[in-house]
Amino acid sequence: MTIYKGKRFEGEKFDSFDLSAVDFTDTLLIDCQFWNCNLSNSIIAGARLQGVKFVDSKLVGLNFSKINPFLLKVELRDCLVSSCIFTDLDLSLTDFENSVIRDCFFGDCNLAKAKFEGTELNGTSFERNDLRGASFVGAREYGINPSNNKLKGAKFTYPEALLLLKYLGVIVE
Repeated sequence: MTIYKGKRFEGEKFDSFDLSAVDFTDTLLIDCQFWNCNLSNSIIAGARLQGVKFVDSKLVGLNFSKINPFLLKVELRDCLVSSCIFTDLDLSLTDFENSVIRDCFFGDCNLAKAKFEGTELNGTSFERNDLRGASFVGAREYGINPSNNKLKGAKFTYPEALLLLKYLGVIVE
């Protein structure tokens, strides 16, 4: 296993790297880009992600809840994100566009004005999040309970928006 533990990377571009099971504990990543990388089962406890962009990358089994939230700013575009946990994070304005976010959990996060446009969210749950002004235009298969998430001004498209009704006990025929 490659160890990047406690290292500092600034302005680095990681292109087509297999970073699976890499230890990023307490690593500082500033304005870094990950293109076509595999970060499955990497350890990110205490890592600081400041201006980090993931594009066409695979992130499986990561616990983002354990990162250092100071100045957190990430972008995930065209990524496969699976079995990841996001809790108690400020992810406002975060771009998750055109990704597959499968079997993940978002809990108690600030996702105000986040973009999930064109994203597949199969098996992903949202609990007690601030989703005000977030965009789910073109998103598919989301599980968002309107009674325990703040949704004012959030954008959804038909027919997927009907998924919001299942949590209210409404039957649509």
